[in-house]
Amino acid sequence: MRRILLLLVFILCISPGICVSGLLYVPGLAPTARRFGDEVRLEVNKLYSLTNELPYPYYEPRTPFCPPIDKHELGLRQNLGLGALLSGARPQWSSYTFYMLLETCDSVECEDQTRLTAAQVKWMQKLIEKNYRAQIMLDDIPVYSDAAELFQGGCKKGSYKRKKNLAGPQQGFYLGVSSKCTGGPVHLNNHLHFVIYYHTLTPTEAMNYEEGTAPDGTKVQMLRKRNARQKVKKNKENNLVGDTIITNDNLKADIPMDDNDFYGDGDDDDDDDDDRYTKNTEDTAFYTIVDVTVQGFSVDWRDVKDGRPSACPGVNNNNEERILFENSSLNIMDIKNGKYPPLVLNNSLTNRSIAWTYTVEWHEQPDLQWGTNWEKYFNNKKNKQKSGIHYFFIIYSLLIVLSMTSVVVFIVIRALRRDFALYNSLLEKSKEDNFDSILEDHGWKAVSGDVFRLPKRADDLVVLVVSGIHVFFLTAIFILGTWIQYEFSSNRQSIIMIILIQFLLSSLPCGIFTVWLSKSLHLPQRWLTIIKYVCGLPGVVFITFLLSNIVLRLARSTGAVSFVFFIFLSILWICVFVPLAFIGAKFGFLIPVSTLPRSVNPIPRRINTSLMPVFLQTRYILFLSGLAPVGVVLFELRLLFISLFEGYSYNFFGFLMLVFLLWSLTCGLTSICVVYYRLCAEDYHWWWLSFAAPSSCGLHLILFVIFFYFAVVKMTTVAATVLFTIYMGLLTLFYVLCSGAIGFLSAWKFVNVIFASVKFD
Repeated sequence: MRRILLLLVFILCISPGICVSGLLYVPGLAPTARRFGDEVRLEVNKLYSLTNELPYPYYEPRTPFCPPIDKHELGLRQNLGLGALLSGARPQWSSYTFYMLLETCDSVECEDQTRLTAAQVKWMQKLIEKNYRAQIMLDDIPVYSDAAELFQGGCKKGSYKRKKNLAGPQQGFYLGVSSKCTGGPVHLNNHLHFVIYYHTLTPTEAMNYEEGTAPDGTKVQMLRKRNARQKVKKNKENNLVGDTIITNDNLKADIPMDDNDFYGDGDDDDDDDDDRYTKNTEDTAFYTIVDVTVQGFSVDWRDVKDGRPSACPGVNNNNEERILFENSSLNIMDIKNGKYPPLVLNNSLTNRSIAWTYTVEWHEQPDLQWGTNWEKYFNNKKNKQKSGIHYFFIIYSLLIVLSMTSVVVFIVIRALRRDFALYNSLLEKSKEDNFDSILEDHGWKAVSGDVFRLPKRADDLVVLVVSGIHVFFLTAIFILGTWIQYEFSSNRQSIIMIILIQFLLSSLPCGIFTVWLSKSLHLPQRWLTIIKYVCGLPGVVFITFLLSNIVLRLARSTGAVSFVFFIFLSILWICVFVPLAFIGAKFGFLIPVSTLPRSVNPIPRRINTSLMPVFLQTRYILFLSGLAPVGVVLFELRLLFISLFEGYSYNFFGFLMLVFLLWSLTCGLTSICVVYYRLCAEDYHWWWLSFAAPSSCGLHLILFVIFFYFAVVKMTTVAATVLFTIYMGLLTLFYVLCSGAIGFLSAWKFVNVIFASVKFD
């Protein structure tokens, strides 16, 4: 029965991270194919900053961007999941429209006048000074830009200019150039240059696609489901796909096509066909977009009429034809080289029209496909340089673990063997002398009658340990899942959803463990411990999220959620988390527990503080003991923070898994060493000490967070600082719980083993 329950615990802990990961949508794993000239819509998500953790909506009265003329398109692009809403994602269709393989120069069509209001000028200046970027997507692919390109090829102030060999790709584009960079006024980026990379499908690849409808309502070719693809593959082996016989001379995809699909009404005599269809009217190939980059420029266009500059006329009102980029008078290199003056963001824009323009380039990438399009962002120069440093710090972490292991093996274990031999020989000698000699215990054996005496608030200790095990499961499964499928690192909403499901389902094994640990410690009120567990960790997370949502709501950020979602989270807490924990508790009562190696004396032993060295006193040992675990994880934690707050892609999940294992081992060894030497000083109050020693109550992590805040993050608003404090406080709590649970269980096992190995009279 015990093995069956342990297997059940393992399956339930693994299933949220592995099974759910295959069910959630990941960008880049659901491609769509289009023909030449097909329309592609750009999506805008939110405005975000790496120095101010407050996202804002892209379209709002305070921003001057031209929304789609059709107001129905201003709604959310799709039904968003809970993870997307919690991450602040608010995707909307934009006014930017591209056409497959057409290099165009165009301007955004605005319904109202293209003049800025004084409030918009002030708000945009504030956003640009705080380094805000616009997060955009094309065909469900996040659009990236080079972080080195801050201002038309570089930044004028050397202190603000990034080295290109160290800069990595970042999502979206800068809204403008701050005064710190220009050394003068703020510039507004009103021109976007897109470089779109595509892959031409072979006839064999095209067989895996079928006609479908894109989220914007256009007809596209969508990837078939796995069963359908296997069926097509099987039919191909039989040289039959649907009703089409495949031969070497007649090879084409079994995709439904109408005569007038995407290519007009089939009337060859119609002289008003769009010019974009005259490039290759017989082209039946399909293309998939595999990568998109964007670069923002500040251009003060002259001769702007109705929001359209003469250098980039775009749509001609007479024949509704789009001007090809190569046929326009605009040269993108002129913009990059600074031929056009920048658009200064000041109150003068309230008196004249400005143009929101964009250019599009298309480049074929035969070797780049959907399965490999993320490697470009993960294998950049910055990450390659970090890989070399990684190996050095992995060796450094291994040395720390080996040092701790040496202390345990060569000092603790040798001392224990010597103690075992001494105690057992004295006991045998006393028996041979008919107990005439008095055997006096000393060292850790002297507290054998009190070492299993329960501490004060033992039920709270159990709750903290179980909560730490819960956090440990979440962290381990998440790292393992991202290591296997690193695409999740680019999709925050999927990550949040996976963590939420893991958090809920892990309550079942944690309920089992709560009852088992309570029975092992012989706690009288075990159901009360379960109630504290189901109210403790979820309550802290809920309150933390509530406080952060209040801050986001006051700051008018897109990261804020409505009151309905708090009701939904409460329902998940009460109707999923709590029942699973109590079901696990019922299973926990079925698991037998072993008896303690030594009974507890009725009268507590008096602790002689004179036997305790200074470095073993609580205030000193709590500070020193946490240095080894935090030293193992500090470098990796720094890289994680930099990737999070500087917008770089993090893909060192193999290193992260190894560091997590080394950190867990270090926490256990640290707790064992601390408990052993405190027992040698005849102090049997080891319970809470074993929990607090590996983390030093989070002191070192708090010091690191404070240093990182002032040295790297440099928040620019009070709201962002409050959010940073709330989230880092929750992270510190998780660190203390996880390390404390590992330390307590390691010390608990160690104490049971050593006292079970000694003979008692």
